Amino acid sequence: MGLVEQRSKAAKDVAYASGVAESAGLVHDVGNLLGALRLYSDLLALPGVLREEYRAYAADLRLLSERSRVMVGRLVLHTEAEQSLWAEGTVLPDAVERCRGLLSRIARRDIEVSYGSGAFRPVNVPVESVERILTNLVKNAAEATPGVGSVAVIVEGTGQRVVLTVRDRGCGMTPGTVRALTEGTGIAPAGGRGLGFRVVRELVAISGGCLNIESELNVGTSISAEWYVAEGFDGQAATTIGKGMRKKAC
Repeated sequence: MGLVEQRSKAAKDVAYASGVAESAGLVHDVGNLLGALRLYSDLLALPGVLREEYRAYAADLRLLSERSRVMVGRLVLHTEAEQSLWAEGTVLPDAVERCRGLLSRIARRDIEVSYGSGAFRPVNVPVESVERILTNLVKNAAEATPGVGSVAVIVEGTGQRVVLTVRDRGCGMTPGTVRALTEGTGIAPAGGRGLGFRVVRELVAISGGCLNIESELNVGTSISAEWYVAEGFDGQAATTIGKGMRKKAC
């Protein structure tokens, strides 16, 4: 390696090290900001600080700050952060209830929630991933549903799996659109839902789950993510949801 190449490599190494140091500093500062946001949201949630009808917003702020903190941590500590998130199983109904208020505000309507047999068995999915999946699916469902049409979140068990379903009574999709979504080659016309669905598809795949879409034009869409029950828990049979055109992305 010549002198010029050595100097160029050295300059690149210095630039890389500086970039890493700057990134670490930025992450530290962002963590401080998110910690302050969480503190203020806790203070706002105290009795007497806000009127009762506004206290739910404080809980939403805390949830958003916690989710942001986890995402920032994963940007820097990819593998380590992922492993820590997988340390314990997630009970899907607990994750739904945790962000239920936020989901209603995202959808700008009440969310119908129901839990079937076997819903409370834990699955090996990071709770942060479940919240991101829910947020994207509910947002897409609301955008595809005119007026104040219903959006439902259902969790139930079927055999050795637990299934999380978001269902709307909106415009529905053609088989071709469903195929484009599951294969990642297109975007549904209703609200451009392909962008959020791409995130959902990747999160479900990374967590070892299976994704299903059932849709019919002018009737509605059901999108389900299902995962195996965490080891040490027995399977429990339950009825499955939905009829009509079905596309599975596993």
